[in-house]
Amino acid sequence: MVRISRGRPELRFLVLGTGPLAEELSRRAPANLRLAGLLEGEALADVYAASNVFLHPASTETFGQVIQEAMASGLPVVGVRAGGGPGG
Repeated sequence: MVRISRGRPELRFLVLGTGPLAEELSRRAPANLRLAGLLEGEALADVYAASNVFLHPASTETFGQVIQEAMASGLPVVGVRAGGGPGG
C-alpha cells in the first residue's frame, strides 16, 4: 500500500481497520495515505459513501462481510482471489 500510494501521489488512500503491520504502515505512510483504525456504524457508513473504490487485500478473510457492505453501498470492490473474496 505504501509503494502504491507513493507511486500515485495524486490519489488519496484511507486504510480502515487494524492489524499486526499497522504501526509500521503508519511510520512509512506518505501524506496521501491515512490510517483510520477501526470504524463502526455511522463513521463507517460515511467512509463507504465518500469512497470511489473498495480495496480488500486480505487473503485470510473467511467470510468477507466488509466486501458485502461495500457492494451494498454501491462501491466497486477489488479483492484477492483467496479467503472469503470472489475466488476463495
